[in-house]
Amino acid sequence: MTQRSSRLVRSLALLVAIGGACLPVGEAVAQRRGPGGISSDILRSSTPLTASQQKEVSEFTRAQVADLANGDAGRVVAARDALIQAARGGQVTGVFLRSYSDAILPAITPILDGDDAMRAENALRVAAFLRTPEAAGLLVESIDPRRVTDAGRRLVAAGLLGIAVEPMPQSGLGSAVLVSTARGIAEAVRTESDWLVALEDLRAINIIALSPTLTKANRAQVRTMQFGAFGDLAERISKSGSPDPMTQAVYRAMLDLRDKLLDDSVAQDVSSSAIADTLRDTLVAVGTGALRQWDGLDADPEMMEAYEGTMRVGPQIFLLLERPDDPQINAMAAALTRAIEAPAGSKARADARAALKKAVDAAG
Repeated sequence: MTQRSSRLVRSLALLVAIGGACLPVGEAVAQRRGPGGISSDILRSSTPLTASQQKEVSEFTRAQVADLANGDAGRVVAARDALIQAARGGQVTGVFLRSYSDAILPAITPILDGDDAMRAENALRVAAFLRTPEAAGLLVESIDPRRVTDAGRRLVAAGLLGIAVEPMPQSGLGSAVLVSTARGIAEAVRTESDWLVALEDLRAINIIALSPTLTKANRAQVRTMQFGAFGDLAERISKSGSPDPMTQAVYRAMLDLRDKLLDDSVAQDVSSSAIADTLRDTLVAVGTGALRQWDGLDADPEMMEAYEGTMRVGPQIFLLLERPDDPQINAMAAALTRAIEAPAGSKARADARAALKKAVDAAG
């Protein structure tokens, strides 16, 4: 199995695990007091927990985290599920989650600092469902390539960010916290070397940008960060001497953005001319990269399609933003479309390259 295939398998496993963890907790389970269970009055508390309630939460957390840290694979999964179910029930309040988060995060930190990927990744899943500022911050730290060298673990953390920022009254995830979270993700993108992780990072920023918790001004800030992240990746792509896999991340994230922009209410919050200018710069950089890396793209149909797809989706986003047609961008997109339709090494593909060069030169 290749390294990329291994990461894809782990990503699919993550989605399955998240799907299972999202199953609603039945009323009977929520009311039952099993060994080490948390009382329903604590889960639905709207006031700060008493000392005795905090003790009950601490005892439950201590037992489950011990299994996360030291149990066999079966006990690790059972502990993860128990910890997530307590955080995910329909009656859970933000007040409870704050206390729960305070108990769990210090306890799982040694697991995250360790070398056992299976235990660390399950601890990250638990953290995501806490939906507190501290838990979101922990996940942002876990996608930072300067802190975490394991791309697989970064991929798991990035894929969980959308859960970690779900709106939850009184959990502390206010508009300013979401802006800070988006900023941390955008900073991680700048040094990310794995396109699968970068894609999940970009998707997480888009999820934050759509959060109903954001104020109008903060939403504009997050959108600026989102397009700035596209620009950062495109700048790297333009300077690469060979086809850059990061184009795969940009292409797929732009597809996600385009689909969201089909909703008029979303299009309105990304309509600023500054954002459109950043998008244009991104597309020019990708076109410049395609020209520089032409020989490699000529021999790599998958990468040629990613570059062409990025340039094709860009004008569609301009249209949704009610931006006037850009002749140079359209010409770059048309040249790459002709290139993927022509056989490698053919005169038609050489003509497409010439057309791309003309468009890039004209774009300045």
